[in-house]
Amino acid sequence: EIPKNAVKQFWAPEVHKYKGQFYLFASYFSSLTGHRGCAIWRSPSPEGPFVEITDGHITPSEWDAIDGTLYVDEHGEPWMFFVHEWTSTPDKVGRMAVAKLSSDLTRFVSEPKDLFEAKDPEWSNSGCTDGPFIYKTREGQLLMLWSTFLSRDYCVAIARSHDGITDGEWTHDAKVLFSKEMADGKDGGHGMIFTDTVGQMYLSVHSPNKTSQEEKEETVFLPIREENGTLVVER
Repeated sequence: EIPKNAVKQFWAPEVHKYKGQFYLFASYFSSLTGHRGCAIWRSPSPEGPFVEITDGHITPSEWDAIDGTLYVDEHGEPWMFFVHEWTSTPDKVGRMAVAKLSSDLTRFVSEPKDLFEAKDPEWSNSGCTDGPFIYKTREGQLLMLWSTFLSRDYCVAIARSHDGITDGEWTHDAKVLFSKEMADGKDGGHGMIFTDTVGQMYLSVHSPNKTSQEEKEETVFLPIREENGTLVVER
């Protein structure tokens, strides 16, 4: 069910099963705030209908915010990671942010905190942050897959919380996880991970980022594995 104030830019939906219900996290532009923001819907079934439970954007009304994703920590506490967009920051550099959610996912119970900026990695020359997804390694480190641009091409990078704390310090791997060399010369991003029915993990991305009349965007699945505390795309 689309809220009346949701007028355009319906972006990045993802559905999570949580406490027996299905929760849809998505972004839209609100006519009330004049900004993009993240909201949460709930349904007893993945087929819907999904009804908004956050009374509009859950993210700050003065921010442009997109790409909210759910992470439940080892204590069963829910968190939302999301993009604090470059379009609403003073220096026009995007941030990645996090806030703790109430147990029913209807509101934030902590102030949103910016974790890092797009230009923090040594290799980055972009102000864009996109598409967070959280993966916990066997050793308990949190890896955040996120997207930005590498030499003008969309890619998937890895940030990590060594102590496994969601709102703690995050560092950046020296190499990106996915770049256009891994997908027939087509860039892509907003990486997420799933496991198939026989236990093989896959990285999913949408590719290419820039489309044309001849070349349409599609989903690309790449086999991936955890190795030595990080993720490796199998080639």
